[in-house]
Amino acid sequence: MPRLKKQITGYLTKVAAVVTALLLALFVFFQYRGEQERLYADAREMFTQIEQILVENRQELEALRAEYKESTLHRAETVAEILREEPETVNDRLGLERIAAMVEVDEIHIFDKNGVIVAGTVPDYYGYSFDDGEQIGFFKPLLWDKSLRLVQDITPNTAVSMPMQYSALWSKDGERIVQIGMYPANVLKVTEKNELSYIFSLLYANTDVQLYAVDRSSGLIRGATVKTDVGKTLEELGLSLETALTDTDGFHARINGESVFCLFTVLDDNLIGYITPRHNAGVTILGNSVMMTLGLLLITFLMMSSVSRFLEKYVIRGVTETNDALKEITRGDLGRTVNIRSNLEFSELSDHINAMVKSLLASTRKIAFVLDQTDLNIGVYEYSENMDWVRYTEHVPQILAFSILQDNQLAVGREAFQAVVNSLRRAPLPGEEGVYILRIGDRERYIRLEEVHEGYEITGIVVDETEEIQRRREIEKQRDMDPLTGILNRRGLDNALARLFSNPDELRRCAIIMVDADGLKTINDGCGHYSGDLYIFGIVETLTRFGQSLRGKYLLSRNGGDEFVIFLYGYPDDDTLLDDIHTLRQYQDRETVVLSGGRTQRLHFSFGYSLRKDEETYYGELFRKADERMYENKRLRKAASGGQVNPDT
Repeated sequence: MPRLKKQITGYLTKVAAVVTALLLALFVFFQYRGEQERLYADAREMFTQIEQILVENRQELEALRAEYKESTLHRAETVAEILREEPETVNDRLGLERIAAMVEVDEIHIFDKNGVIVAGTVPDYYGYSFDDGEQIGFFKPLLWDKSLRLVQDITPNTAVSMPMQYSALWSKDGERIVQIGMYPANVLKVTEKNELSYIFSLLYANTDVQLYAVDRSSGLIRGATVKTDVGKTLEELGLSLETALTDTDGFHARINGESVFCLFTVLDDNLIGYITPRHNAGVTILGNSVMMTLGLLLITFLMMSSVSRFLEKYVIRGVTETNDALKEITRGDLGRTVNIRSNLEFSELSDHINAMVKSLLASTRKIAFVLDQTDLNIGVYEYSENMDWVRYTEHVPQILAFSILQDNQLAVGREAFQAVVNSLRRAPLPGEEGVYILRIGDRERYIRLEEVHEGYEITGIVVDETEEIQRRREIEKQRDMDPLTGILNRRGLDNALARLFSNPDELRRCAIIMVDADGLKTINDGCGHYSGDLYIFGIVETLTRFGQSLRGKYLLSRNGGDEFVIFLYGYPDDDTLLDDIHTLRQYQDRETVVLSGGRTQRLHFSFGYSLRKDEETYYGELFRKADERMYENKRLRKAASGGQVNPDT
């Protein structure tokens, strides 16, 4: 599809997509909001039902407990009255069991005046007293007040931990305390009805809704419609207790990978939770959204189809033909002409394009002509990233000296030309920006390469700077080298040190050694200056051997006359550096040189050194300290040799 058609179609598609997205967003928002309100209302209705059931059950339970307490006291009085009339039955366990069955109680216990069980239907309890435990101790006040009639709340009995309700009172003759125990079946049944799990089972008609009763302080689940969740905590389900306590409008979460809506409310010391999955609402919202989307897509399709047919008929065809012609021109086919005459506008456009191409060809020829008239070895090339060919002037093949660039052609394939340029860029000339080494056999040429990028257009210049760089290097060499010895002079050393002190990674631990040739003036005066030069050559050769034996790097320079400098650098630590410096003593007074006339002369020199401190960023202080130590060494050597600097002379 042509670009213009794609652009217009894409624009219409974006507009339709934005409108569709806005409508869908509003639709989903209102659906989501309605669903949220429905879930909130359902949950609140469920909480109201639970609370009403709890209130009714509590009222029933309180009434039943009062009635049951009264019943147990009445039966205890009945048993006490029977025993008063049948005193012989007190110690008859079978008789007591008969009375228990008659008055419908489960246990009868007879206490003496000291509060000790002496008889009853459960022999295991004989001998127990009011001092034997919290449960039986509840009735101990009877010992002090015989008018009391006590009923204990339902508690597990001591023997078998079965829920029992006990009541006790004194017999009318004051001879014994009668206690009866009853299993409160009806009370327990009503109590179970008051449990939240029981209430949940009554309300659990919708299998998509899960109900939870949670301890509000610990988050422990006390009851739930999902039985396996009882005993877990909210955190184990993936819910936050703090969120459940504070978010009164409900919140969304994930339980076992399923998205759910959660709402909790406080009831007594519990949190009652209403949890329902959201997939049903999601399916409904999704279905409605799909239907709305399909309708909008149909409208968009009809609109774009109409616009597309109009564009194809009146615009796109002419634009496509023009673009195809321009594409061939940009790829280097400058002989291509554009000839589209479908309407006046395209006809004028074709003429303007053809005139522009002719002007471009004329400009290229003019530039090549001007460069050819100069004596400079300069070449110019140009191309576009959309072109398959590179155009260049005549000097480009001569400068680059690659076989693919022929003198008799002024264009070459773009990929092949870029390969030539990339190969050249892989050999930069150190210390020269934009200059590269071109090796031809055993010779080196230095080529400057610069490019200007303007969008997709690239213009490049290549210049052969071999002679210029070689001439400059020779001048620098003569400037920085000592003409007598061929080693660095003071200027050359300063330039090298300035570079090293600006590069700490290369400098590392370093030191300066100042060396003074002893007795040079005496040799010059006694043997001539030629012998003095030979003596200096011997010193340089000795110091060079010393430098070659080092574990680091070194620079050797002559400051003038009989003074020399050795700069040691690149050491990992001061200990290694000092060890190498001290080996220079091995060369003092041991090497020899042959002077003019065949005379052999021992070489003597004094030296002093200074190590760079971490904070020093300039080497001037190193020179000063090393110079002081060198003169100190010279004085010591002079004193040791009886006042002669050069004892062999």
